[in-house]
Amino acid sequence: MRKLFYIAGLLTLITGLFSCMHNGSNDFAIGEVTSNLEHVDSSGRYFTSKGSITLLFNGVDQSSNVEHHSGSRSVYVSKKHPYALNTTFEVGPDWYFRVSVWRKSSDGKGVAVVASLNPKQFYKTISKVVERDDSGWEKLESTFWTSALFTREKIKFYVWKSGSSDTVFFDDVTIERLKGEQFPVYNEEYFKLMVDSSAFQKLYKNRRKAFANGVLQSTGDDWVKGMVFWNKDVTKVKLRLKGDWLDHLEGFKWSYRVKVKKNKAWHRLRTFSVQSPISRFGASEWFVHRIYDSLGILTTRYGFVPLSLNGKNLGLYAWEEHFEKQLVEFHRYREGPILRFYEDANWDANRYLAHHKEPANSDFFDAAVIKPFGESKLMENPGLYRSFIIGQNLLYQYKYRLKTASDIFNIDAMAKFYALSDVLMTRHGTIWHNIRYYYNPILCKLEPIAYDCYTETGFLDWVGRPIYGWIKDEKDGSHEDQYLMSRALFNDFDFLKLYTGYLERFSNPSFLKEISSKYSDQAEQYDSLIRMEYPEMKFDTTFLFSNARNIRKLLPAFKKYVAHRIKTSQEFENKPWIPDFDTTLEPYFINHLTYAYVMEQNPDSVLVRIVNLYPNKLSLRAFLVGEKRYVLMPPEPVTLPAFRNDRNNWVDVWITEKPDYFAVMLPGTSQSFELPVYPWPQPDGKDSPWQLLKKQSPFPDADLVERVSGDTVFIKEGKVTLDHKVMIPKGYRVVFSKGTTLDLTRSAAILSYSPVYMHGTKASPVTVLSSDHSANGFAVLQAGARSRLEYVNFDGLNTFSLKGWNLSGAVTFYESDVDVLNCSFVNNSCEDALNIVRSDFLVKNSLFDHTYSDAFDSDFSSGLVDSVLFTHVGNDAIDFSGSTITVRNSVVNGAGDKGVSAGEGSHLTVKNMQIEGANIGLASKDLSVLNVEATVVSHCKYGVVLLQKKPEYGPAVMKLDKVKLTGNQTKFLIEKGSKVITNGRVIMGDRKKVAKMFY
Repeated sequence: MRKLFYIAGLLTLITGLFSCMHNGSNDFAIGEVTSNLEHVDSSGRYFTSKGSITLLFNGVDQSSNVEHHSGSRSVYVSKKHPYALNTTFEVGPDWYFRVSVWRKSSDGKGVAVVASLNPKQFYKTISKVVERDDSGWEKLESTFWTSALFTREKIKFYVWKSGSSDTVFFDDVTIERLKGEQFPVYNEEYFKLMVDSSAFQKLYKNRRKAFANGVLQSTGDDWVKGMVFWNKDVTKVKLRLKGDWLDHLEGFKWSYRVKVKKNKAWHRLRTFSVQSPISRFGASEWFVHRIYDSLGILTTRYGFVPLSLNGKNLGLYAWEEHFEKQLVEFHRYREGPILRFYEDANWDANRYLAHHKEPANSDFFDAAVIKPFGESKLMENPGLYRSFIIGQNLLYQYKYRLKTASDIFNIDAMAKFYALSDVLMTRHGTIWHNIRYYYNPILCKLEPIAYDCYTETGFLDWVGRPIYGWIKDEKDGSHEDQYLMSRALFNDFDFLKLYTGYLERFSNPSFLKEISSKYSDQAEQYDSLIRMEYPEMKFDTTFLFSNARNIRKLLPAFKKYVAHRIKTSQEFENKPWIPDFDTTLEPYFINHLTYAYVMEQNPDSVLVRIVNLYPNKLSLRAFLVGEKRYVLMPPEPVTLPAFRNDRNNWVDVWITEKPDYFAVMLPGTSQSFELPVYPWPQPDGKDSPWQLLKKQSPFPDADLVERVSGDTVFIKEGKVTLDHKVMIPKGYRVVFSKGTTLDLTRSAAILSYSPVYMHGTKASPVTVLSSDHSANGFAVLQAGARSRLEYVNFDGLNTFSLKGWNLSGAVTFYESDVDVLNCSFVNNSCEDALNIVRSDFLVKNSLFDHTYSDAFDSDFSSGLVDSVLFTHVGNDAIDFSGSTITVRNSVVNGAGDKGVSAGEGSHLTVKNMQIEGANIGLASKDLSVLNVEATVVSHCKYGVVLLQKKPEYGPAVMKLDKVKLTGNQTKFLIEKGSKVITNGRVIMGDRKKVAKMFY
């Protein structure tokens, strides 16, 4: 309660800060100035005005009584006299204006302009028509904020012919200074954000810095503390300004990145952004996100909420999920790193352009370091770190076109992504520095994340053709590397065929009608909220059908073009245009053109590689350790050579301790820079584990395969010993005959991208074993058809592992439906004896015995477990996450942790089970619902446990009907918020922090 009073007490103070920020000199008082061009001053040279101040407009000598909107005259502009109505007035920082003028033009041209005396500081064209009358006059109107950097600056207003070949007439000018934007009040619950005065001043200071630079470039020091009031709860958060361009920071309505405190979440999000809806084209961004999601493409969660800051209503905001593990887990994927190209060197070039109105030619593409989101957490997790190193090299291969799309990406997802970008006109999200990538740790491939699809102006066609993949072969090198990077995807014919198929599917009118009908109603509801504040914004799917129609017209010719390319093996040469980089750049470019990696670590030494892409030599001053910047001197003086278009422009330095930063100085100046040392090695594009295995696994493998007949692969019968890893490609049926015994030795493994049919019998089962207990498992990945395992014994297997690519199951099915009948999984020494992910399954009449950790683990799947025995299980017998599954007629006899566990929004039905001797008999957590009928839970330490483990989820529910709990040390352990419903009686949880007891 004390916190509430404290925060409420800040309201008056912060409101005062807002007032000080937006009011300054009263030279142009709040109010309007108008001129109908009917009256002139005593000199006869200027039109007079009336209103809050007096302004004089020139152009009396260009007045005309031929045309007029009101009164008896107007002014004209022509080729000989292109300007008129010039006036000047003083403004302060963050003043808000609405300006209008009436225009009559035969060709729809002619504009009004407001600009600083130095147009590089501020310049705005007013050309939007908001009203028309019957005589052909049009009202041009716009609002604008003055720069946050202004103190007492002069602004001029004038009208301009602007390309018209005819005479243009103007009349009735209004210039109005407003108190600020007036936002509508919404009935929906507000996202109430509050910060104290010091935090607000820091945000304001960072905003001014962004205006001074021309772009916002955030650092780790920009965060401030705040509070969020939502749903009768108060949550601590951290926040900073976000967005690249300054439209995110104009006026009152700034964009923010928000992080929720450790054990809390908002809308099941831990980190997210809030920004103006028009920054992403209103409800259209939400609409296409839903389409991407429905088609299995990763995307950020997106929505709308009214927001207030320190009690001040700021209208409607769009909220968007940030790139954390919750993104991939929400979309039913296994946790893996999310990667991007670090784009600040590119924004330095934009910063230069904003100030000088001409580009700076720096090597920002090579300087785009491949970075993970959540760097600190990733570095603490060895598995995630290894995955990042693989993903980093894959993205490096893509960046420099070292491998095909099929080697780097899940090409099905990538083909969908690019086909949708054509149909939905979301190409802004395909620009190299906008796209984000998820490293799928099961596939050892990258997948795209759909994000930032539209700009405030809507659609962006930056390639100039309706079909992205219809590319000309320009042999002379006419494009830069960042363009050729995505262009190289279409040199992979497997990718190209998938892309063409999806393009045909997604542009089909029936598909568009179906997909549009699913989400249009909700989009229109959001649109109605947005239009309360932005009446010019209108959600409309007309563009979708019109654009698809254009694509369909071109498809027959495009398909012939694709067929010809494939038939003739015609690949684009993709020779890059080599730019002539500037030999002088402003010193601030050093911040992102110079960087370092930790290449190697020994017990007593560390190898650091420093890369310099700045066109001047630099002196290495020191290395710095920790946030306190403990100084570590290099063993000898080091000079970083000036960059001269050489990607190998680096220096290696051995030091005694791992640094966090390094300091350089620009010779001949006193300017020094502290720059980060990335705690991972520089990528080199070496083969990923999947690529290595592909090279080492020629198909068909003579030691394993008896023959290939059509699309069927027949595995050798009898006893077969395999001492290496085998990869079976997609497009086949893999058949194991009864009585086959496969002995996997010396870390052998089988990975099949085709469905498997293992036809054992009770008398002659198929056996997969490992006599030396080294086997790296049996996995079926993205098989494309349902597998069937009948009378198969898996004995003594371990999990797949190859140079950082690890699967968790001795037997794994990923995106591969399967029936498992009369099978056994015994003596398996790995995380999961059976792991089924993103699949539908039936497991029946089977045995799990002597499992080191989990027996049966399934994520994001659906299925039935029927008549299965689990004995001597080291951890969980049945562990399901994000799944909808029924378990019946089964027995758990001895489990080191849980008998049945439902997590992460699972819906499990358990019928007629016996669970004995587990640590926890039945567990439901994180928004899961576990329905249990006619089941006995006995002699467990805890009979029933309900808890919330992850803050982005919520409490759990368990429903018990005819359930016997006997001989358990603790019958119920229920966390506050969760509940058990047993035989119609509700037991509400009263325990706190139950998760800490088990995790």
